[in-house]
Formats: sequence, C-alpha cells, structure tokens
Amino acid sequence: MSCAAQTFEAASLRLLPEGAKPDYTQLDVLDATHPGIWKAPSLLTIDLNLFEMIVTAYSVSNSGMHDALMAQLPLWAMKETYHLTTRIPEGATLADLRLMLQALLKERFALATHWDNRTMPVLLLQQAGTSTNLAPFKGMCQQQPANCTSDFRWKDGMVHMAFTGQTMSQIADTLSGLGHYMGGQKRGPIVDDTNLPGQWNSTIDFSPLMGTNETQGDTFATALKKQMGLTLKPAERPVPSLVIDHVDHPKDEQ
Repeated sequence: MSCAAQTFEAASLRLLPEGAKPDYTQLDVLDATHPGIWKAPSLLTIDLNLFEMIVTAYSVSNSGMHDALMAQLPLWAMKETYHLTTRIPEGATLADLRLMLQALLKERFALATHWDNRTMPVLLLQQAGTSTNLAPFKGMCQQQPANCTSDFRWKDGMVHMAFTGQTMSQIADTLSGLGHYMGGQKRGPIVDDTNLPGQWNSTIDFSPLMGTNETQGDTFATALKKQMGLTLKPAERPVPSLVIDHVDHPKDEQ
C-alpha cells in the first residue's frame, strides 16, 4: 500500500568533505530492479552526487540516456558528493521514495525538469533471425515478484547476466547499461524493437571492454547475437528524455 506523503518525514543534505570516503552501505535501497519486493527502511543514509539523485528520483533506468542527462548539468553535479539522511514514512513504496526525492531536489537545488520526446542516435534491439534464444516466462510476476529479476554477476573477468520474467523493454534497458559501460556501445540508448510481447527468460555472458580491446570470451555484441539471438541496429528515434530546465548550487548547510 502506498503512503499518502510525498515528502520525507525529515531530511538532511550536506556536502561531503573533499577526500572523505562515500558511504554506499544502503545503495541497494535505491535498486529499482525488484520494485515488487522493495521495502522502505525507516532511515536512509547514503552518499550520492546530484546526477545520481536525479537518476534515482526520475527513474532514468536506461543507462544509455545518462550521457545526454549529464550534458545538461553543471560539472559540480557529478563531482560533488552529498551526504543524504532521510526518514521515510512507514508503508512508502519505491514510487513514493522517488516522489519524495523529487520534492527534496526541487527544494534544495531548485531543480526544475520536464519530459520530452527527443530524436537521438539509438541502437535498436532486434531479432537477429527468425528465432531467438529467449524462453517464454511461465510464472506470475504479480503474485511472485521475487521470481522476476535481472541478476548481474561478475566472475573470472566475465559478466554474467540472467533475465527471468522480464519484458523486452526491461531487457533492453538493462542491456543498454551493460553495453554502454562494459560493451563499447557508445552510440546511444538501446531501445526495444523486437516486437516480442510478454515476459522472457534468457542469459548473456561476455567479456567486458574495460579500457582495453583484449577479451577472454565473446564481446558484448557477439554474445548478444550468439547467445540471445538478438542484434543491434543503429538508427535515430524519438526517445522519452528528461530535460533539465533549471538547477542551482545548494547552500553549504542544508
């Protein structure tokens, strides 16, 4: 059940001293991978920069959109880390948390935004042939949300990703982050163009490109085609985009 409040019961936001080590202990609280089983803590304490807070507050889940978002922000929004301590009302959902964080950003940073469809370079996720290596999901996500997940693992220098009960749009969003940060796919966001309805199971294992062209296994693009039966096609498409209208540097003491 969602709580009625759209603001934190209490909130403190302070600039983290230069050289201080950020605290990411509660980072999993901001994980939107499993909204169906998400539970709000009574107290949230975490260190984030403004860009990270915006991504969380407005659910910019497709990592391929992050460069376009950062380009609209001043450099301090990525460089300065803030210590955030909030008291969350009982019964709050993940959607409630996002609204509370939006209200906080509006109050402390005078942040103003709107959504707009903007045409940009994208990578269309398409079927590589007449069939894919995707298996239809036969469970019930609403009744058993814990069974519908995207599970990321790093082992032996390889990225291992397992999708269970995910729509193709959700899979595309996850692949977008993997491709952008670890697969050398810098053109833009990966957007679903498979025309496959429903929910799916699949896996992908690939060797990440981390500043080197040396790989131990399949590259991201090769693994996508061989293991999932999918391919990426460069194109330009209108994409829902978060537009930053205004942002101010906050006062030192908040």
